Amino acid sequence: MQYSKGMYVGVMRISGVIASKEIHIFLSGIDAVISDTPNGEFPKKEIFLYPFSPDMFSRLSNSADMMGGVEYTISGNHIGAYVYSHSGPPEGERDRWRLKEFSVQVKYTRSQLTMKICGTTETSEKNSYHRDNSGLPPVEFDVEFQVPRQNMVEFLQIAEGPNKYFEERVDGCKN
Repeated sequence: MQYSKGMYVGVMRISGVIASKEIHIFLSGIDAVISDTPNGEFPKKEIFLYPFSPDMFSRLSNSADMMGGVEYTISGNHIGAYVYSHSGPPEGERDRWRLKEFSVQVKYTRSQLTMKICGTTETSEKNSYHRDNSGLPPVEFDVEFQVPRQNMVEFLQIAEGPNKYFEERVDGCKN
C-alpha cells in the first residue's frame, strides 16, 4: 500500500484556538492522520480521518475542475477521532473524541494545492483520570495547509504513468 507523509505550513485550530502552524500529515490509501507535532513529541493533538484517500481529489479530469475544487462531507459514527495525548508512554494519558462529521475542500493553482478540513466531534469518551469520570464537551476543528507544486505528486500518491497527465492539468491552472 502506498503512503505519503510531510510537514506543511498552515494552521490547525481546535475549538477556535490555534494549536499549530505546522501541519504534520500521514496519508495511507484509505485514511489520514493529521497532527500538530512530529511523531514521538508530547503533548500532541491528532485528527484521524476515515475514509480519506488522495484519489478523492486527484482524479479531476481538467484544469477548470481543479481550480474550482472538490468538496466532500462525510458523516457517521466510525469516521475517525480527535485525540489529545497529554503525555507519552508509560502514562499515556489522553482524551479521545469520535468524529460526527468532517468536510474536505481542495483547490489547485499552478503553484500549490490548498486543503481545508473541518469537523465536529461527539462528547469525549470517559476516562478514569477525569475527576468526575465524565466525558469532555464536543470540539470543532479546522485545518488548512498548502502543498507546494513540487510536492503534489508525492503527497497525492500519483504513479509515474498518470503523473504526466496530472502535471498537464496542473499546468492549465491559473495562479
